Amino acid sequence: MHLTRFLRSQHQSLAHIVDHYAQYPPTGLTMKRIVEFAREGDAQQSFLFLRNELPVRLASMMKEMGHLPPRLLKMPSVKTVNGWYGTSLFDLHSFRHLKPTGEIIKKFTETLQNIRRRHKSVVETLAQGYMEFSDSGKVKEYEESQIQYFLNRFYLSRISIRLLMYQHSKNLV
Repeated sequence: MHLTRFLRSQHQSLAHIVDHYAQYPPTGLTMKRIVEFAREGDAQQSFLFLRNELPVRLASMMKEMGHLPPRLLKMPSVKTVNGWYGTSLFDLHSFRHLKPTGEIIKKFTETLQNIRRRHKSVVETLAQGYMEFSDSGKVKEYEESQIQYFLNRFYLSRISIRLLMYQHSKNLV
């Protein structure tokens, strides 16, 4: 009974966090801005930007994932990817009010490295989810279109998220 209540509160809490961050649009970044920041930015500025920007991007993708065909969302591999995104969002959310001290920035950077490791096989895992989906029944044309639209946005988002995390880690070296 207590475990069920705890798990339900965690799910509601995650849903609240996703809703909060997903209401904001991701910041548009040009290559020029990224290069300028690489030259002039520091770890503190990066921390202050990424502690909000990365949750916005993760939450947006989680919201978009929610628009996939319901049968696809029930596939174990897709649930795994969604879980990774939720865990990563929780991890980043814990930094939202912290001051950018050297120790906090170090922990944040370690968290980003853990997230990158966690998400390393996202592409393969999503592909496995699609195979599970295909094996579970006929894929309708509109579902195929929905999935393709999602994947295009998902992969672009994934690239930008990894680029931002990598850039932060490089600023500390």
